[in-house]
Amino acid sequence: MTPLKAEIHFQKFTPSAPKSVKFKDTLVVGVTETKSGYKFSPSVKGWKDLQIAMTSLGSIDGFNAKRGSTSFLANQHHLGSHKNLLLVGLGEESKFSAQDFLSLGASIGLALRNCGIKAADFALESLLPAGLKIAEDRAGRKDPGGKLESTDVYERLLSGIQLGLYQFNSYKSEADKQGPLKIQILGTSITTTQAKQFVDKSKTYSEATYIARDLMNTPGNDMQPAHLAEFATKLGKKSGFSTTVWDEKRLAKEGMNGILAVGKGSKAPPRLIVMNYNASKKNAPTLVLVGKGVTFDTGGISLKPGQGMEAMKMDMGGSASVIAAMHGIAQSKAPIRVVGIVGAAENMPSGEATRPGDIYTSLSGKTVEVINTDAEGRLVLADCLTYAKTFKPTAVIDLATLTGAVIIALGGTAQAIMGNNAKLIEAFKNTSYKEGEPSWELPLFPAYIEDMRGKVADLQNIGNSRAAGSSKAGAFLGEFVDYPWLHIDIAGVMDAGAKDQGQHCPQGATGIPTRSLIEFAVDMKKKFPKA
Repeated sequence: MTPLKAEIHFQKFTPSAPKSVKFKDTLVVGVTETKSGYKFSPSVKGWKDLQIAMTSLGSIDGFNAKRGSTSFLANQHHLGSHKNLLLVGLGEESKFSAQDFLSLGASIGLALRNCGIKAADFALESLLPAGLKIAEDRAGRKDPGGKLESTDVYERLLSGIQLGLYQFNSYKSEADKQGPLKIQILGTSITTTQAKQFVDKSKTYSEATYIARDLMNTPGNDMQPAHLAEFATKLGKKSGFSTTVWDEKRLAKEGMNGILAVGKGSKAPPRLIVMNYNASKKNAPTLVLVGKGVTFDTGGISLKPGQGMEAMKMDMGGSASVIAAMHGIAQSKAPIRVVGIVGAAENMPSGEATRPGDIYTSLSGKTVEVINTDAEGRLVLADCLTYAKTFKPTAVIDLATLTGAVIIALGGTAQAIMGNNAKLIEAFKNTSYKEGEPSWELPLFPAYIEDMRGKVADLQNIGNSRAAGSSKAGAFLGEFVDYPWLHIDIAGVMDAGAKDQGQHCPQGATGIPTRSLIEFAVDMKKKFPKA
């Protein structure tokens, strides 16, 4: 696993007694944009060094304090306790979202790394914009994530630093050998207990996101179903959850013919991976997370175009986030029971592969005609969703890189959500915005499932037209559930290539929505107290 790229420590700081702190060479300070230039936050008024710096600096060429802008000032001898100063623009006193703070944190981390700085002090409260307000959309609706407390802001900033510095270098002969960026956060108004909470959360959530990204970025030759199962098993032993793996013989015995149908064309047989956290808590709310684990998707007999197919190593993004979230949930000691279910298969063309027109009987007993073998994720998920019922779930969330249509609908800015329970949909939507991984609901109108009714089987795996493809895929999955259920289509947000998610998603896989899944589980007992 890629190690975290920053080491973060907290130091209580009293401006009147600066000698109590062993300072680094570089100080990071946030400044707010004004009509005449910029100003420091009122929180640093007691810092004499900064007041001297403010007076001495005047205007700086090319620095306007717009949000995310940075200016590195070396050898500032008048600072006294610090040699260098990194000014960070917070923009005008305006409206922010959690995603804004993740990206702002990434800007800080990248600026320090690009300047060759290995250790820095952060004037923490200076990075909290004065008069912080909740972001609104063009229609005037407030960010569903709600108000961000100061400790929320600090966690997002620190997580943004970690996420923005991420690099996947496992296959480079000369990988980046730089050690982690060492950060000492200097706080004047927060307590040590508060700091420990948001620093620990930043570490746990960032580490889980790194896991999801690493799994998705690993090439298909090293990430087949058995590899994924082995990784989940080892991670569970380290993190605090148990793992059970079903091989192809067990899948056939149990009747998981959807997973088997997808994996028939590959020499790498499919697997079902079941992870259990707090399995003994039978009376606690039970959350089941279901992830699509198609470790490589050629499209099968309905072969995809060759251009860009290498990105299909990320078609197991749903399973990567589920496995990574299980780590974060266990490390966060969520007070509920959580089950992670991953259907893992490789979708390859061969003489053994499922053909268009083939019909199979799913675990639920419903028959499915495969019209297009490139609509395979829903076949895997259908069996997993049927199996999820055996855990008597309070709520089930499935996630998958399911449809190209969702990219047309929402681009790379938001993940699509849909389901059968308004409370669950609203709760996850709020959580996703709060964690900087926004989502948007798509409808499941009755007409969509009617278009998925089969002519020679109960269902067919694609509709008769391409219209509303994401919702029709969701409607298909809805035929296999009879419990509170939420479906997340992450195809648009899986890859940072579009640069729609912000600087905290620098390259390759984004790991979205790992943070949201962990936070939802940690907070679920408050919203869904009864099993």
